[in-house]
Amino acid sequence: MSMARKRPPMTEEQKAAIAEGRRQHTIIRRYLTTLNEKGRPGRRVTPESLRRRLDQLTAKIESETDPAKLVELISRKHEVEARLAKAENSSDRRQLEEEFIKVAAAYSARKGISRKAWREVGVPADVLNRANIRD
Repeated sequence: MSMARKRPPMTEEQKAAIAEGRRQHTIIRRYLTTLNEKGRPGRRVTPESLRRRLDQLTAKIESETDPAKLVELISRKHEVEARLAKAENSSDRRQLEEEFIKVAAAYSARKGISRKAWREVGVPADVLNRANIRD
């Protein structure tokens, strides 16, 4: 029969440290997930250019008489609307980036994560500079 030793109860400080570690981990994971959601390679598309494209498609749809062409235009319009919604949510990404910057140095120090490792997973150098993560 093995006798398991009882651990002493955690202090409030220990509980707070664990909660902070979990909070930091969540922020880091959410930010890194957004980095992996990169769009197509090439020139970056702005919300303004997508709105212009949407206006053009809407005008073409209103004047199109060929049903086959109409369905193609409507399909393109839906794609542009989805891209526009994603582009407009870039403010969410900026917010995640700001949260990352606030916790990244402490998280890196605690976990022993180097600047080089952050760069390898795609964190931009300017973000690491703002987070005060140096070589």
